[in-house]
Amino acid sequence: MCYAQGVWIAVRLVFALVAFVLRIWPWRRAPKPLDTSRKALLIRGAVWAFFGYALGAYSDYMAMQEDVHVWRNPIVKRGLVLAVVLFVGLVAAVYVMMRKAPHWRRVVIEAAIVLFISLPAAGIQLVADTNRAVANETVQMKRLFERCDEELGGRRGTRYGLMLGDPNGLPKMIRVDSALCHAGKPGDPVAITVAKGLWGLPYYREITIRDARWQP
Repeated sequence: MCYAQGVWIAVRLVFALVAFVLRIWPWRRAPKPLDTSRKALLIRGAVWAFFGYALGAYSDYMAMQEDVHVWRNPIVKRGLVLAVVLFVGLVAAVYVMMRKAPHWRRVVIEAAIVLFISLPAAGIQLVADTNRAVANETVQMKRLFERCDEELGGRRGTRYGLMLGDPNGLPKMIRVDSALCHAGKPGDPVAITVAKGLWGLPYYREITIRDARWQP
């Protein structure tokens, strides 16, 4: 499952949840006052903090021009699994904490909607961030430089792709900065240091071509 497929599934699930809420929400009843108890406010603050984290994750993804992890799909899969676990656990916790409050249903539904929208992106970003906290089984690989590809335009600006002549277990193209990408000539050796992170997923520690060094 690629990142785009994961986002599309999340969007469809959001629409399904909204349709379900529209059916069960008591629209015909008189509006109830907003619960302003300390517990409800703390829960709302924590839930919307996930939404802010998800917005930051999305902005980081749109601004990202370089590769950090060797493979993206495992990050997406683990992030979505983590999002499901967090969603179930957090909604259950909100229900347990608010079930005796007079307006518990509104708080629980609000938390479920906000978390459902936020957690897919937040889960993926959380896995990506925490995976780099640990460097296990660091390995240095030698590959050959083939060429430097440039992608012009778009919201992310110019992106530079380091093309390997013999990837052999690595991606054919690695997105790096301009200095490293233009430092090599066809046939030059490329030293790539890869480590396994906290989630067991490989990420780049360092790439060196001649005197140019890149660390994501």
